[in-house]
Amino acid sequence: MTGDGAPPNGAPYGFGLTFPDGPVRGAFYLRTDYMPNRLFRYDGSHWIKFEDNVRMTLNNFGADDVTRGANMGKDVRETQKFGFINNTNTSTIAGEVVPERQALSKALKPKADN
Repeated sequence: MTGDGAPPNGAPYGFGLTFPDGPVRGAFYLRTDYMPNRLFRYDGSHWIKFEDNVRMTLNNFGADDVTRGANMGKDVRETQKFGFINNTNTSTIAGEVVPERQALSKALKPKADN
């Protein structure tokens, strides 16, 4: 769990949602659409996973005091546990309020068309 999403020795890198066109061999690229962000290295023909940005603070308020001050009392850490497993949101579907988090046994349970 030591990945920081940065290439070794301060090597230059790009970042974004899609890989760039025409990369050179040895180029690094950080994909920000992955959770956690994932660093790749180009081997001449393919983008190979180099490491994931998995370093986190031990609190739930982000990485720095600026973020913490703006979000005091709010859980802002972006993890699967926070955003998916502990989802307490509700949605309104056809006028009925339903919880977004449901047990797998109830996710595709058929209902009668009365």
